[in-house]
Amino acid sequence: MSKRGCVPYTTMIMGFASKGLLERINWVFVFRKGEMEVFCLTRSIKDGRDLFNEMAEKNVVCRNVMLNGYAKVGDFELAQELFEEIPMKKKDVAWTNLISL
Repeated sequence: MSKRGCVPYTTMIMGFASKGLLERINWVFVFRKGEMEVFCLTRSIKDGRDLFNEMAEKNVVCRNVMLNGYAKVGDFELAQELFEEIPMKKKDVAWTNLISL
């Protein structure tokens, strides 16, 4: 699998922004989140975490995708570490996600 860094995505975002194509910028972020989810669902959790680590801003959706992936492969230690990194005001969503599995 080829590794994609953040440079190609940043270049796409800057190009879309310069042309006023704001809906395409959103597509790039959705694609990255979807790519991470596919890694987690197919048990390629390391690739999912690598992608997660590349993200400049980790929102509640991305964190929950990773938590869900860790839980599904039974890596509760890494799930707990990630859970502890989540800001307190966002932990309720993550906790609900974990206990619903």
